[in-house]
Amino acid sequence: MDAGVARIPVMKDMLAKLINETHQIPPMVREIITGRMELEKKLKLSVDEEKEMIQNNLAHTDRELEYLRSRQTANVATINLLAALIGTGKSDDALEVLKALGKGKQLAPQSKSTDDTELNTDRIKVVEAKEYKDPGTVRAWCQFIESGSKKAVFAKNGTGKLLLESVGKELVIKHRTMENNTVFAVFAQSGEK
Repeated sequence: MDAGVARIPVMKDMLAKLINETHQIPPMVREIITGRMELEKKLKLSVDEEKEMIQNNLAHTDRELEYLRSRQTANVATINLLAALIGTGKSDDALEVLKALGKGKQLAPQSKSTDDTELNTDRIKVVEAKEYKDPGTVRAWCQFIESGSKKAVFAKNGTGKLLLESVGKELVIKHRTMENNTVFAVFAQSGEK
């Protein structure tokens, strides 16, 4: 079999993962924007001692939005580059670009990177969840299905609300791993099959 033909399934799989990640970003952005609007409303109604905490939450939300928008822009540019390479018969070059992306970041949905700039995706089972000391923050004790490990998962706004409502259920979360090996979820959806 021709080596170029053998590479096509690998290239399709890697490209599909990149496209899938790109399509997951807009709903995450919408959810974060909704949460941000709720924080702005709280800021207007808050007393002085709460304002600093809410402003910190807004700053974190703005950083998440900027990251997701940048990631989406980069993904779209990469997809366009790959399409141009493949369209001009340079599939070997396209595969090299995909390989370079794979070395720089995991394209697979089960990424285990602890790099602060990477969003990881995991399936979890929520064991318990409760409001945390910061208003609007939820702390959930969750079992990660793939590894079997149990970790604290923190979330705000709609994601936090979903964690509270999902005790005993499975979710798929997009998250960042924090310094103390806890997790901050920026997006969650039902993981029930």
